Formats: sequence, C-alpha cells, structure tokens
Amino acid sequence: MSKALFKYLSAARKESSEEGEEKCKPTSPKLFALPSANVMIRVNPVVVFEMLNHKPNRFTDVTAKRGVGVLFGTLIGNKLLNVNCSYAVPFDEESDGSDVFFIDLDSVRSNITAHSVFRKNETMVGWYHTGGKIYANDSKINKHFTKIIPTPIQIICNPRSGRLIHTIRAIVHRDTVLNVEGINLFEPVTVLRSTILPEKRMQLGMDLILKQERTSNREPVNYTPEEQFESTITRYWKKLDDMHRVANYLGAVSMNNLPPNDQINDQIQKLRNKLPSANQALLATVMESKEKTSVKLTLASIARCIAGIDELIENRYKLQKILKQKPTGGKQEKGDTASNAMVQRKKD
Repeated sequence: MSKALFKYLSAARKESSEEGEEKCKPTSPKLFALPSANVMIRVNPVVVFEMLNHKPNRFTDVTAKRGVGVLFGTLIGNKLLNVNCSYAVPFDEESDGSDVFFIDLDSVRSNITAHSVFRKNETMVGWYHTGGKIYANDSKINKHFTKIIPTPIQIICNPRSGRLIHTIRAIVHRDTVLNVEGINLFEPVTVLRSTILPEKRMQLGMDLILKQERTSNREPVNYTPEEQFESTITRYWKKLDDMHRVANYLGAVSMNNLPPNDQINDQIQKLRNKLPSANQALLATVMESKEKTSVKLTLASIARCIAGIDELIENRYKLQKILKQKPTGGKQEKGDTASNAMVQRKKD
C-alpha cells in the first residue's frame, strides 16, 4: 500500500513539474505583418521622447551620426497600429547613406524575447532612425529587418524640426511594380499616415526640447535704434541672398542646366502662397509702422540725454554754492584761497 502511494505521489509531482516548466517557457511572439497601406500609425509620446534623447548632441553637431532602434506595438484590427515602446540597437555606418554599415540583429532578437516576457500582447512592428530624412541605404537596412518580420514599418525621426507634428514620418519599403496606363512604375517607398497620441505633459516637454535652439538665439529686448537698424539690414541682406539663390536655381532649370526638383518647387510655391499681396497700401502701412517705432525709440533716447544733462547742470550749481561758502574756522587751505580768488575775479 505504501509503495503504490509513493509511486502515485512521485508521478503526480513529475507531471506538476513538467507543467510548471511549460508555463515558465517564454511564448514565441507573433510575427507582425502590415495588412495594407491604409493603416493609421499612432505613436506614444514616450517613444518620441526616447527618439529625441537618442542623440544628446542633436543641436550642437548637425553632422552627427544617426541612431537606430526597434519599435514594438499592437495591431488593432486592420486599420490601426499603436507603437508603444522602442529600444535602441547597436548601429554604425561609414558615412550617411553608405553601403558599409553594421547592425546587431542578435541584439534585436534578444530585445524581442525579453519584451515578450513582460508584454505578451505586443510584438516588433518596425524600426526607426534619427537621421531626419530617407537615406540611400535605408532599403538595405530594412532588408535585414525583413529576416525577422515580413513587413517592418520605418519611422524617420527629425530631432531638429521646430514643431512636434513635423518630428516623425512613417513609411514602408516595397518591392512591387505598379502598372499605370501601361507603364511599369517601381514604387520603393510608401508613406503611411501617422500621428502622436495626445499627452499634454509629454508634448509640452518635447516642444521645450525642440525649441531649445530657437530660444537660445533670441535677440535682446533693450536695443538702441542703431542696433535695430543694423539687425534689420543684416536680416534683409540674408533674405535677399536666399532669394538670389532661388532665382539662380530657377534660371538654371529654365535653361535646362539643372533638372527640375518637385520638392524644391513645392517649397517655393508654399513660400509664394504665404507672401501677402504687395500693394501700395500695405507697403505704406509697413513703412509707417517702422517709422513710428524708430521715432519713439529716438525720442526716448533724447529724453534720457536731456535728463542726464539737467542732472549735470544741477550738480554744477550745487558745487558752485559749496565753493562760495566761507570756512567757519581754522586755517585756510591753499585750495580754498585759490577758489575764493577765482570767485572774486568773476564778481569783479
């Protein structure tokens, strides 16, 4: 009886230990596959904040190498993708966009395994870099990530943008050929819709980081009319130089010396749309406001000078009264005798 009970207890203990080991084993995460190009990507503000802090010298050195990381999130249905977490991975390249680069895929796989233990509902959805634009080797880097998931998305982070809404841009690399009106067009990149989840406190912090460089170059409030005029002339000549460059580019395009660029043309058109109509009434109003401001500053400077002169005259009168007073007692000093003699000569 005791032997049978012992065998039963040992078998039950063995089965319970096997079940515990199976529960402790990490479950293999599901592979992410982008259902269509109509998916809306919502990025958590914490992820954007981590991207901005990936390069601490983002404002001091514009030519600094970019950073690369992986993204984790959850696909909700077929039209919504939430990106909730990110991890930086070891990455290096010879130069921006060079074919010689290194990325540690073993680190990516270890991040996937570790993340699946804490958040089983989330999986790797893509990768990001902090270069601010699309580089020539992005498609080759994306091919390395396709060894892990079939259709990784790519988020391009621009830490040097002035506004938060211009910080990220989501794309997906494709290897399909589109047939439009009998012409085969190769579409390597498709831009996806993306937005940042509303979190007021995080957005205020990120706006402060993005505006750090802009606020450091703010002009002083107290300035003289000469300094204001010099600053205005300097800005004017800089803008005029930029407009000369635009005119030279358009002239080269019209002479077929340079190929037309749609992005540059779009930016020029946006600039023209922002400019007001240059009529005589508007120009007269602008000149009048500038003249009024200059006159006010000039009058304020003249008033300060007159007040200073008035104080100086009053001090001179007080000094003259002190010199006219006779000494009350004691020996007179040579300086007092000379001053009294000069006063007596003036009276005569």
